[in-house]
Amino acid sequence: GVFDAIRALRTAFAKETIILGGIYASLCTKHAQEKSGADIVLQGRAEEHLTKLLADKGYVRQTEIKPEQYSPDFSLYENLAYGVVLTSRGCPFECTYCATKVLCPGFQVIPSEYVIEQLSYFEGKTRDIAFFDDALLHNSELPTLLDKIIQRKWNLQFHTSNGLHCRFLHPVIAKQMYQANFKTMYL
Repeated sequence: GVFDAIRALRTAFAKETIILGGIYASLCTKHAQEKSGADIVLQGRAEEHLTKLLADKGYVRQTEIKPEQYSPDFSLYENLAYGVVLTSRGCPFECTYCATKVLCPGFQVIPSEYVIEQLSYFEGKTRDIAFFDDALLHNSELPTLLDKIIQRKWNLQFHTSNGLHCRFLHPVIAKQMYQANFKTMYL
């Protein structure tokens, strides 16, 4: 699919620079450089590299990504089947079977006020919200965030598409998640 997209972009925008980032570019960098047809292949947290690259070319002045900019711009969608939020980036664990340590090294908590702002956007636009965190229950701000969600009484249902670390799921957090309207949780 990546190769097809790059070929289509190359046909439609023959003179433009094509930049590839993401999971494939990070895990198979050499292959992506040799086979994808992209002009530039970014490894790891591509938005940091991309912002610097765009600043170097004079397209933007800002070279630092702020936590509130981690969220995609959902205003481009006419109808939202679901929304996606992050409360953290990366994972504090280094499990041998997991690629998160390569894709997003370290663990960074996104302040709860930015998460609440993201969630506020979805009220009235969709009902289902997926938390895409790799270590949601390890986030030290999660209890505070859940309290804020409970207080707002939003008409939202929450889901954890990535597995939760069972050892961090204790009765207080479980009760808060229930009260906040979490519907689907994978352990």
